[in-house]
Amino acid sequence: MTEQTMQYDPTRRNFLRICCVSGVPIGLAACAPAVTGEAGAWALTKRSSGSFFDAGQMSVLSDMAELIIGDGPWPSASDADCVTFLDDMLGEWAGPILKARLSRLPAQLNRFSIRQQLRSYVYLDQPVRAQLLADYDELAFSDRSSEASVSYREFKSLVLKIYNTSTEMNADYVRVPGTYFGDLSETQQLGLVRDKSEGLAT
Repeated sequence: MTEQTMQYDPTRRNFLRICCVSGVPIGLAACAPAVTGEAGAWALTKRSSGSFFDAGQMSVLSDMAELIIGDGPWPSASDADCVTFLDDMLGEWAGPILKARLSRLPAQLNRFSIRQQLRSYVYLDQPVRAQLLADYDELAFSDRSSEASVSYREFKSLVLKIYNTSTEMNADYVRVPGTYFGDLSETQQLGLVRDKSEGLAT
C-alpha cells in the first residue's frame, strides 16, 4: 500500500465512493468481514439490540455518540442514554426515510474505515476511531448533498439535541406535558423548575 493511496482525500468523489451503499438498510455485520483475514476482539463496547437498531448498529452508533460528545468534566453520551433514546424514538414515530438513513450509517462509516485504515471500525483503537470520525465529520460537512453526509449530519444533530435536553446535561430542563408554548416567561420557567425540585412536576 503506497503512501499516496492511504492519504486523506477530502473530495466529494472519494466520499461517495467510500461511503455509498445500496438503498436497502445494511447492518454492521453485513460489511464487517470485508477485509480478508480480519479478526480479533472488538475495541469498542458491545451493546445489546435495541427496539429498532440491531446490536452491531447500537454498538457503533453509541461509540460515535461518545466521540461526538467527547471526554471531559461533563456527562458522557452514555450517561445521557443518547442512542438508547434515539433507538426508542425511531421505533415509535420516525418515518421510513430517517429510519433507512440512520440504519445505513454504521455501514457507511465502516466502509470509510476500511478504505482509510484497512480495518473495520469495531477493531480500531479509540484514538484511531476518534481521528477517523473527525475526518468523516469534515467530509460530511464539506459535501452536504451526498446520502452518507445527510445520514451522518442527521445523526449528529439528533444526538446533540437529545444530549442537551437530557437531565444529565441540563438539570433545569423541564419536560412539560400537553401543548407546547414557546413563550414562557422567566417567572413561569422558574416555577416549573421549583415544582420539579419539589417533586410536583412530571
